[in-house]
Amino acid sequence: STGLFIHDGLHGSLAIGRAANRWATFCAGLPLLISGTAYRVTHTWHHLDLGRPRDFGTYQQHTRRASVVWLCYFAQLLAGSFIYIAAIPLLSLRLADNKIRQRIVLEYTLIAIVAAACLCLFPIKVILWYWLAPMLVMNALPNIRGLAAHGLPETRAPFLASRAVRTSRHVA
Repeated sequence: STGLFIHDGLHGSLAIGRAANRWATFCAGLPLLISGTAYRVTHTWHHLDLGRPRDFGTYQQHTRRASVVWLCYFAQLLAGSFIYIAAIPLLSLRLADNKIRQRIVLEYTLIAIVAAACLCLFPIKVILWYWLAPMLVMNALPNIRGLAAHGLPETRAPFLASRAVRTSRHVA
C-alpha cells in the first residue's frame, strides 16, 4: 500500500536527501489524496503527545465515555482511512507553524490539480474501477492495524504503547 511508503517517507527513509524524500513522500501520498507534509505533522504529534490532547490516533483523552471511545474505534475500523483523508489537512493546519502550513497548502493545491486533471482525462467509471475500488480494499488493512495499534495498547504508559518506543539509530 502507498500508505506504507508515505509512512516511511515521514520518517525520512523513503529517499536519500531531505528534498528527495519530501517529494517522494508527496508522490506516495498523491493516490491517497494526502499531503506528505500534513501527514508528517499529525503523525509526529501522535508520537510526541501520546494519549494527550494533540494525539489524534487515540480517543481516550478526548472523552471519558468508554462507549464513545469504542464507537470512534469502530468508525476507524470501518472507514478510518477515509476519515483521515478529510481530517489530516484540518488537524495539520491547526498544529503546524506558518512555514509548514505553506508547504501543506502547496501540496494540497498540487493534489487538487492532479485530481482535476484525472477527472478531465478519464471517464468516471475508469476512476471508480481503477482507483476507488482498489482503495476500498487497500484501506481495510490499515484500518484493522490502526485498531490493533491504538485501541488495544495502554496509551497512558508509553512503554506499553509499543508504537511510542524509540529504537536505536542502528535498528531504525
